[in-house]
Amino acid sequence: MSLGTMLFEDNDEIDDTLYQTYKIKLGKYNIEIPAGFKTDYASIPRFLLPFFVKYQKAYKKASVIHDWLYWLQKPHTRAVADKIFYDAMYLGEIPSFKRNFIYWGVRCFGAKAWNRNKKLRELRGLEYRITKVNKDLGVCSV
Repeated sequence: MSLGTMLFEDNDEIDDTLYQTYKIKLGKYNIEIPAGFKTDYASIPRFLLPFFVKYQKAYKKASVIHDWLYWLQKPHTRAVADKIFYDAMYLGEIPSFKRNFIYWGVRCFGAKAWNRNKKLRELRGLEYRITKVNKDLGVCSV
């Protein structure tokens, strides 16, 4: 089993946009990441990036899956999202010591990103409801 192919709009910045839906089955989990999803891959200190150069493709794929699960947050818990990330790194043949280092990094420090995404989702939901009310009332705002 492999991580398959993921297609991005690579803008040579830290963030990239998935421009084709990416589907993968990891164990009992079927994951579908929609086209248009933006990822920053991983929020690790930049000085650690050279540590992963050899495994960059596999690491990026695993990170996109993790970013999506952290954004979506349902039906998976943060712990499950982190375990799926670990499994994706395993499939990408990232060595055990690097995989464990990254996994424990997200387990120990990922709550900040998880909570930030939760707040952003709530704000976007509120923004959507306000826009819908304005539309229903015949008010147009940009």
